[in-house]
Amino acid sequence: MEATLKADQSMAGGEAVTEVGAVLEAVSESLEGELSKDIQKPLGELVKLLMHPDITEAPNVVSGLKIAADALLKPEAEVDMATAVIHSARRALGVGSFHPAAAVVTGLGALLYLALPVGYLLYKDVVATQTWLGLPTEQVLLVGLAGALGSIVSIMTRIEQFAKTANVDRTVLLLTGLFKPIVGTSFALFVYSTIQGGIIPVTIDSDKTEFFLAAMGFVAGFSERLAADVVTKAEKVVNGA
Repeated sequence: MEATLKADQSMAGGEAVTEVGAVLEAVSESLEGELSKDIQKPLGELVKLLMHPDITEAPNVVSGLKIAADALLKPEAEVDMATAVIHSARRALGVGSFHPAAAVVTGLGALLYLALPVGYLLYKDVVATQTWLGLPTEQVLLVGLAGALGSIVSIMTRIEQFAKTANVDRTVLLLTGLFKPIVGTSFALFVYSTIQGGIIPVTIDSDKTEFFLAAMGFVAGFSERLAADVVTKAEKVVNGA
């Protein structure tokens, strides 16, 4: 039995629930006749994906599965095309592949796997140097490490948000985990430079300098909004110079 399904690319929320129901109903109607063995497996996979808890948050995936259902329920089923669409839907929903949050943590783990041994090997030589580019080496290390730690904590506190990104490419999430600590370190060092250069005037008690720098570096790495605000203020100062 042929079921005709009209794709609606603009559906969202409650409309997605309706569309999922329409596809399931069409599949149910097709069971009144005899199904070819070639389409039984992909059709079962399609139904399983439509029952995924995050399916209503991915309207584009629902549209794709509707197309796949149309292809399978035609008199001459287009199994290869439907299978390709179902495979893409599996990846979009994170079924049988990296969970979105796992992809971010994997990227972070890859960075730490490379950075920790290198840092251990270079630590003594770096600390032995009193200054780096005219700045106290210990302060630069403190700020940089605090910025990296802040970004790592930011990732950990946003794991639940990453878990809901069903339609984001896993490569993007992997690179987010890989590069976010580097970005956090860069932001922290930038904020530190603006303070040292007097672009942003801050008075620090000499006996509390390390504590201030550690807190500042952590917040700069944790909060991208703070770093963006500092960049904006620094830009105004430089343009007005």
